[in-house]
Amino acid sequence: MASKYDIETYLLDKSHISDTITRMLLGFDREDYTSLINDVYAPDVDLDYDPLLGGKSETLPSLEWTKRLAKTHEPYDTTQHVILNLLINLPNPGSAYPPEKCTAVAYAHGHFYKKDDEGVPTVLAMRQGGRYELEFIRGGDSPPGSNSWRVKKLSVRLDWRDKPE
Repeated sequence: MASKYDIETYLLDKSHISDTITRMLLGFDREDYTSLINDVYAPDVDLDYDPLLGGKSETLPSLEWTKRLAKTHEPYDTTQHVILNLLINLPNPGSAYPPEKCTAVAYAHGHFYKKDDEGVPTVLAMRQGGRYELEFIRGGDSPPGSNSWRVKKLSVRLDWRDKPE
């Protein structure tokens, strides 16, 4: 029989989920698609991108999703994605068994730059802000203490966008 959800596991889950989100954003910006596939996303990802971003609701294999991300970021020389006000929703310790899934919400800002004539990424192409609403699943058999949380669903809502003219 599984043990109750203790405070240590609760805190470790929060830390692991935060790490998974950070790893996702670093993967975007460093174009580390292998890490996104192996360490961030579930094998199939439910996507719900705001129509204002040209998106729609669909489910894609993580490999196909990361290929699309690469194409989306291709016009820019560098990007920086930042998460603010992260709220991870887990059951309270002691009141349940360790969860197999959870949700999180956060503000997200993306900055997209192109290089100037000297090759320095100083030309702001676009910046935008909105919300990420995420669903996580605890994936597979992992060694105790390792991070097994994976993004199963990513919803992105656009709140604002600046594009220099």
